Amino acid sequence: MIITGAAILVASFVLSLIGTLIVRSVAPLIGLVDRPAARKLHTRPMPLGGGLAIFAAVNAVVFAGAVLVPWLDGSAEWMPHVIANNLHLLAAKLPTLLLIAGGGLVVSAVGLVDDVWGLGPWVRLAVELVVAVLLFIISPELRITAFTPASIAS
Repeated sequence: MIITGAAILVASFVLSLIGTLIVRSVAPLIGLVDRPAARKLHTRPMPLGGGLAIFAAVNAVVFAGAVLVPWLDGSAEWMPHVIANNLHLLAAKLPTLLLIAGGGLVVSAVGLVDDVWGLGPWVRLAVELVVAVLLFIISPELRITAFTPASIAS
């Protein structure tokens, strides 16, 4: 289980690094930069959009796993038994995974819009709350577990 988690972490990190380097070089070409100002700490234009690159990288790894793992032999030695024993459940959870990723995309996009136009903290918080409530309404089986067996919120 630790090896699988480490592989996911490393793959996400590498893709995030590549994505942010690409965004860093492309953003200035399309005017997606934060300019220095009196209330800002940076003294030169800073590229924006790195958060979306990280979001895309992490979700690419998650969805690659969700799509590829069911095709693999469930008895593979590298695969944690928790995953191997529950592969039949993965397809049923894919719509929920898509909902969570969609909510994350909205929140990430609002973060970028805030970087460009300065929406303010209350607008961002309102969007995040609306996304969370909609996710719960659409998929009430979602729970916050914080990677523990017992639910914190149910």
